[in-house]
Amino acid sequence: MDKTLFITGASSGIGAATARAAVQAGWRVGLFARSKDKLDSLAESLGDKAMTLAGDATDLDSQRKAMKTFATETGGIDAAFANAGMGLSAAGTDAGDPSEWEQMIRLNILGVLWTVKAAMPMYPTMVSVSATQMPSDSSRSIDPIRMMATMLGSMVV
Repeated sequence: MDKTLFITGASSGIGAATARAAVQAGWRVGLFARSKDKLDSLAESLGDKAMTLAGDATDLDSQRKAMKTFATETGGIDAAFANAGMGLSAAGTDAGDPSEWEQMIRLNILGVLWTVKAAMPMYPTMVSVSATQMPSDSSRSIDPIRMMATMLGSMVV
């Protein structure tokens, strides 16, 4: 049976690159993000090893429902990658927008906690919950294949 990986923020950037690398390595992937059109396009390019799960990473119930659907379809979840995140449009406190800060905190901190929380009921069968958070602009300097290999290589069975 194929290993399974649930990925938040899977519609673009590091999330999409991780999904591609995982499928190339033989994994089945649950693609979770708000943009259903982007997810559908990515899933189509990945074939039958990818499942689209549209939802909002800042919503615990949305993540729980998506993980349950993915686990039911695939027989379980072996790993989860809390990848959804965002940066800020303006640097610094003076130029920053407090409402954007709140949105970033909800996604970059609570979204990661919700991924871990939603994954915990699957825990006896799950090998890892990755709570690594990448800055949203880091996709320009990160090799997703190397990152995926590192992540998968460090999992504890």
